[in-house]
Amino acid sequence: MLAVAERLPVTIVDGAAHRSVNSPSMEGVLLGLEVQQGLLTTGYDVRFLKDFQIESTVEPSVICAVQLSGSVGPMKVDGVGEIGFEHGRPVLLCFGMQRWCSTICRAGRRAAVGGFTLDRSFLTRMAALDGDGQLQVLDRLFDCEFKAMKLPESQDLRIAAAQMVERRCSGTLERLYLEGSALAFVAEAARLIEGSAVPPDGMSKRHYDQVVRARELLDHDVATPPSIEMLTKALGVNVTTLRANFLKTFGTTIFGHVRNRRLEIAQFLLRTHTLSISEVAYRVGFTNAGAFSSAYRTRYGRSPREEQTSRTH
Repeated sequence: MLAVAERLPVTIVDGAAHRSVNSPSMEGVLLGLEVQQGLLTTGYDVRFLKDFQIESTVEPSVICAVQLSGSVGPMKVDGVGEIGFEHGRPVLLCFGMQRWCSTICRAGRRAAVGGFTLDRSFLTRMAALDGDGQLQVLDRLFDCEFKAMKLPESQDLRIAAAQMVERRCSGTLERLYLEGSALAFVAEAARLIEGSAVPPDGMSKRHYDQVVRARELLDHDVATPPSIEMLTKALGVNVTTLRANFLKTFGTTIFGHVRNRRLEIAQFLLRTHTLSISEVAYRVGFTNAGAFSSAYRTRYGRSPREEQTSRTH
């Protein structure tokens, strides 16, 4: 029988959003700050010291989280079942009504997760500014009793999550920094939901599902992605149809998508790691550092070296 962990509320302590915790159950850092009414930054970077179970009652809300590192056990949602997590894959949990949830934590594991929690009051306040209705995709999530979605991988979300979990400043600057990261997180999550939900005009649901699955297979390992022939065989579609539908859905070619994803991951590595430019290029699938630097400058308007230098300022 697993013990239930002592209560460790993720709240502001002495004005700080990041709380160091050293308990019999875990050690590390917990994050929690309401950056605007109804919008909270949440996350942790902890190591579990013993087996235990976390139990909580979740009020109506939308939660989006990205597993940054380590191993995160599935969340059991009362009346629904278990919701699994994947490294780097954003998970969106929509609680239209109160639900009891639990998670089992295993001794010796370490994990880092960052994300946000919002309730409907945030969207109600934002409605006056939402002239084009782009946030309605989030508001509609509250209409269901419960829904879990795995969004496409996004380096923008990974970077925002990592920036939130890692404490870079304190006091007023910390609050401003976290507010900006949380708002960027919400905007990108809304964009991904909107882009993933509805097939383009004239495209069947089957063809749409095929290109979404193709993107998932490409994103699984952009350094060595499957060839177009491998994709068509796995999906049961011909090359011409897949290429045309991919371009129509995502606004870029299959090759363009892989290149963009490689550069997004490269940007993340340059901002968060101390790797050489050649090593970053190799990790994301470029065999030539010069070609990588040229592609990076074309995409972001500055060289990989300038990206590394900006990190220290």
